[in-house]
Amino acid sequence: LDTAKNIAISCNLFQKGMPIIEIEEHLSREDLQDVLNSKIRDFNFNDENINYGLLIASEELEKIFSDNNLLSLFYELSVNCLSVVCSRVSPKQKGQVVNLIRQTEKAITLAIGDGANDVGLITEANVGIGIQGKEGTQAARASDFAIKQFSHLKKLLFFHGRESYRKNSWVILYNFYKNI
Repeated sequence: LDTAKNIAISCNLFQKGMPIIEIEEHLSREDLQDVLNSKIRDFNFNDENINYGLLIASEELEKIFSDNNLLSLFYELSVNCLSVVCSRVSPKQKGQVVNLIRQTEKAITLAIGDGANDVGLITEANVGIGIQGKEGTQAARASDFAIKQFSHLKKLLFFHGRESYRKNSWVILYNFYKNI
């Protein structure tokens, strides 16, 4: 968990000084439920000036996804956090996390991956982006969009995403015009 925390800080997923909620490893189901309840109760999520981060390991995620009560507590805690980092997660668990947000929030999800272990994540999301790289092309083959480098992501999202939205809007307006 310390390595995942340090990587998240260096990538600015967790900002310096941000309160980070860490879920300890090797907890029983009852202890995990008590910890999730206490974290929800103890932290002030109503204050919009404070952003929280959540750090959890795969062993606890396995317990969470096998119990609906724990799943609802985890969901309630995670949606109140700015960033959620899951460490040592299996490909199946990655897909489960995306599916949880997609189904519960009724949100459009975007997943980005660069290897075969990210295929479940990419296919579960509404929009999947695969990065071709050192780990092979499995993620790029399973994705909706494939890019060569992570640096191309900004252009894909901010230019092509907006341009696609604008073109679709124009087609709809033109369709209304021709039908009227």
